[in-house]
Amino acid sequence: KMAKIDIRGAIVPDGEQWIYDWYGIPAVSPKRIMHQIERAINNHDKELVVNINSPGGSVYAASEIYSHIKKFKGDSVAEITGVCASAASIVMTATKRTVIAPVGAVMIHNASVVVQGDYREMEAMKQLLIQTNAAIMQTYIAKTGKTEEELKQMMDAETWMNAQQAVEHGFVDEIMFTDDIQITASHTDVNSNGMLPPEVIDKMRNLLATDPNLLVKNSASTGGSLPKPEANEEEPKVMKLEDLKN
Repeated sequence: KMAKIDIRGAIVPDGEQWIYDWYGIPAVSPKRIMHQIERAINNHDKELVVNINSPGGSVYAASEIYSHIKKFKGDSVAEITGVCASAASIVMTATKRTVIAPVGAVMIHNASVVVQGDYREMEAMKQLLIQTNAAIMQTYIAKTGKTEEELKQMMDAETWMNAQQAVEHGFVDEIMFTDDIQITASHTDVNSNGMLPPEVIDKMRNLLATDPNLLVKNSASTGGSLPKPEANEEEPKVMKLEDLKN
């Protein structure tokens, strides 16, 4: 038997999954993948297929997803059907084999963060980023056999690889065969890594914290039932689409 999981869209922390679900934006969190891996293990599935088309996202969330995939002891393959960039490339190295569509792409670069503070906080963050890059590099070394210096140069340069280059550099094992693939380019309203801007996340959280009458009709990330208003209370407010966008 075969199990299949999708790494589509941004890789986000568990607590932010519902916001992406609300907007209908593809995203994946560690908890969601953990449940799927546990189901595959309990079903005694022999093979795990990880479909990847992601611009990346949270390094820590990707690291946790990497660990969950590693728990699957059967055969495993990552299929890069589109782009596998940034933090998604960590997930790519978790499987025993990696294949890519002919027009697929892989990108690796240094970890980054938005931070503010004085020179002490800047220095502390610099050291954290250096350590994070070193940890990411270890997953690449195990997959490609490249040296730390080679990978450092590639990460510093933000290296994009097409399917053939990804194979040549050892990140991918082979190129998949497809009959007809169309290439399109588009600009979205989210960040380049597919994640919602922090201010959008904060606005949604503040909105829920300040308006107890707001009924959030979304249970996709929890699997639970929809919340119901208590008796004798006012009807919950219904947000207009334009208000939600704002």
